[in-house]
Amino acid sequence: MRKGQKTSEKTKEKIRQSNLGKKHNISEEGYKKLKMNGIGGWNKGKKLSDEWREKIRQTRLGKTTSDKHKEIVGLNWLGEKNPRWKGGKKFWKTNEKKHLSSKYIDWVKRVKKRDNWKCRMENKDCHGRLEAHHILNWIDFSELRYDMNNGITLCQFHHPRKKIKVEKMILFFQQLIKNTIT
Repeated sequence: MRKGQKTSEKTKEKIRQSNLGKKHNISEEGYKKLKMNGIGGWNKGKKLSDEWREKIRQTRLGKTTSDKHKEIVGLNWLGEKNPRWKGGKKFWKTNEKKHLSSKYIDWVKRVKKRDNWKCRMENKDCHGRLEAHHILNWIDFSELRYDMNNGITLCQFHHPRKKIKVEKMILFFQQLIKNTIT
């Protein structure tokens, strides 16, 4: 067969018949690598129809996996054996970067909830996503980082970006928060 030339059905059948029962020159380890990387397989990239999904679901009903099998499968996917292994990289770290800290995320949610998920400057100019703003800045007032009274919910439009503007707005923001608490 030449490249680009169409194969007739008769030729395809001859090739299929000649390949029946033959073993390919792929080692067991090589075969596992191919399977693990998702190479090959008749259904690669194809989505099953709802009818086929239901048939598969029906055949699996009532079947359970033994505890021994679960243990074997679980142990085979641990650590370096897992195809998603990243060389021992730690995914859950405590981090001083605000946006990566679970304390910070919790603080943001509490501030937004207190302010009813609305910008506290409510006027016709409000637009953009909501942001939790530290009234007294993050760097200089580390003891107030997670204090709810040091936070205010603002939209992107009203969130001050320049340090001079932030310093001018401190008293105004604190007054807004005091009005909420009392």
